[in-house]
Amino acid sequence: MAGKRLFQPVVNRPETYSYSEAEAEFYRLLTRFILAGNAYASRLDQSGRSQVALVLIAMQKIASSSVAAIRAALRKRPANIERDVAKFREEQGSVARPEDDEDEELFDALDRWANREKFQLMEDEFPHLKALLDAAEAIGEESKIQRIGEIIDAAYPAPSCSSPSTRPPRP
Repeated sequence: MAGKRLFQPVVNRPETYSYSEAEAEFYRLLTRFILAGNAYASRLDQSGRSQVALVLIAMQKIASSSVAAIRAALRKRPANIERDVAKFREEQGSVARPEDDEDEELFDALDRWANREKFQLMEDEFPHLKALLDAAEAIGEESKIQRIGEIIDAAYPAPSCSSPSTRPPRP
């Protein structure tokens, strides 16, 4: 090795870029969705708050990666919700009903309330997910990805030759 370092220190340089109007609109919608989700979670028990927070944090992390990544997650979310609804309904069908008529009325009222609350969030989530997905679909090129490509191109220019570049264009 002749005294040369094998691994060089990492040099971080901040870079900037600006969102397109479509990207800015998508992130505004996502921010409103997350704020609404946090407000909803504040009314839940500890377990419910934790579950909602986990989903919202995951969405934020995925969105910080790229719009393409959150678009894929948004496409899967409705199927996951429908699976959860089906599981909940199946579990509710197996709950033993009380024998006493007085308890039956109370049980019915509690059951209606639990179903309305549980499913209301899920049903209300679909239009928001659709709006988010529509906004994500409207984004053709991501500013961040474009900027990364520019930085790479500047740092590692294609070798010049007399014929046109054979390097494929970036999507």
